[in-house]
Amino acid sequence: MSDILDMIDEHPAHLPFTDSHTVVLSPNHTSSGNPSRFKTGPTAVQNDDRWVREQRSSDRFVTTVMTLPLLLHYGYPIRPSSGNDEVPGAS
Repeated sequence: MSDILDMIDEHPAHLPFTDSHTVVLSPNHTSSGNPSRFKTGPTAVQNDDRWVREQRSSDRFVTTVMTLPLLLHYGYPIRPSSGNDEVPGAS
């Protein structure tokens, strides 16, 4: 995480995380997107991978084939993980 902070010239004191599973959300000015975008205050951060488990095999295959060159280039896994990973950047 410190590498990312250095890259964007941000200091840890300004991060909205209160611990590895909670972030304090501030009001924002978006007009579309996820319905939870209007939520403010302390919010639990949790992995939401239900879409991975419930995705049809045919959809996963088509998406993997279409993105395979980029998956390989950037070192992403070809198969999804178990979904029990920590949220990146929240430690």
